[in-house]
Amino acid sequence: MKKLLFSTALSVLGFIANSQCVQTAQINVSADPLILCNPSTETLTANVGVGTYDFIQWVRTDVNPVQVLATGTSFVADRWTIGNIAVRVWCSGSFIQSPNTNINRFDIEVPIGQSTLLCFGQAADLSVPNVPGLTYKWSVGNSPGGAAVSTSPNYTTASTTNIWCQITQPVGSCSKLAKFRLNKPKDCEAVTLKTPENPYLICQNQYGFLTPTIPGGGSFDSVQWFRNGTYFKQADTLFLDRWSVGDFYAQAWFLGTISNTTNVVPVNRFDIRIKNGDGVLCGSETVTLVAPSIHQPVYYEWSVGDPVGANMVLQGNVDTIFTTSYIGNVWCMITHDGGCFKYAKFRVLEDLNCTPGAKSGVSYKMDDMENMENGTSMFDMAIFPNPNRGMFKIAIDGLESNSKIVVEIYDMSGRKVFDTYQMSSSTQEVLEINNSNFAAGVYSVRVVNSNNTISSRMIVE
Repeated sequence: MKKLLFSTALSVLGFIANSQCVQTAQINVSADPLILCNPSTETLTANVGVGTYDFIQWVRTDVNPVQVLATGTSFVADRWTIGNIAVRVWCSGSFIQSPNTNINRFDIEVPIGQSTLLCFGQAADLSVPNVPGLTYKWSVGNSPGGAAVSTSPNYTTASTTNIWCQITQPVGSCSKLAKFRLNKPKDCEAVTLKTPENPYLICQNQYGFLTPTIPGGGSFDSVQWFRNGTYFKQADTLFLDRWSVGDFYAQAWFLGTISNTTNVVPVNRFDIRIKNGDGVLCGSETVTLVAPSIHQPVYYEWSVGDPVGANMVLQGNVDTIFTTSYIGNVWCMITHDGGCFKYAKFRVLEDLNCTPGAKSGVSYKMDDMENMENGTSMFDMAIFPNPNRGMFKIAIDGLESNSKIVVEIYDMSGRKVFDTYQMSSSTQEVLEINNSNFAAGVYSVRVVNSNNTISSRMIVE
């Protein structure tokens, strides 16, 4: 039996004290709770008071029955030593027991390896439940240890290389590394085209846009646009107006390679041609308006009166066919569900002014820009942006090839402030005007070719 100096302290657990036996016991440990890393260990020692004892026993007390771990004055704890650990000092068939020391291990599982892929713009979440006090250091590069880009458990990738996160437990200074590798968008979700509300049919003076997006988030280095299978232009976002006709798709580039080819979006315009003002009908004749199939569905609203918007009386007829019973102007407003509309106008004459033997019905086919009736050279123009600051474009459609186009701009006093001309190379032309000398105000823009003149107002801010 080992003999120790006599102690007057009386701290007895489990037996009636023998005045010769040890009365106090505790565990020497660097921290409580003690967090052990892998593969670190720590030697725990028993500190007993003055007195005698037979042996020292190390036990785990948070299980039932109590688990005996080892005997001796010291015990080597490793990362598998979990729970409330105490020492029992035995003397004369009884023991005293030290206060518990809590031991746990830093044993979280973190993703690591080249197979751990994140799409550009995706978030990685390394939150560890029930392990308080962890610190996080995110860095990017081919090896860990770079400058911290974030200290949150969550990090949204914004890099083009390896992504590291060092997770540290302050108690015990345990540390682990998580590694991610950026994945190119072509290996992520499909790239799609984001479209405006009514992307397929553009009205006059209406604008829209197409832009590629990854549903899960992300971005690209560059975007190349194609129309009808032919390269069109490079732009992050493709803006549309009523001249943007065709099947559009895009190729998104990332890190020097094609990430994806987007879906195809067909874009068209509501630009039907109506023989406005020269439809002469005799009383009780029937007029039929037929829109081209590409513009379906369209809606018809017939009214009578003169002029448009004043003293007009809705006739309650919403069909393509209308039988006249009115002497004067007859109007039909044709509307597409994209918000586009146009008016057709007919003149109904007294029977005595009609040609003898007039037909009982007249049919008008409303043609689009690619199929103008009778080859008539009529054209339209659009100014965008409008308002502007002296830099704008004039889009002209319905031209004759190789015809002279004259553009004249007048201020409100009638003074010509700008003119230019060029020869048309096709039925569509877009002229770019860049003149910052325009003073703020309202201007009249006039476009003239060999057969027609058309004008529109423009605001300079």
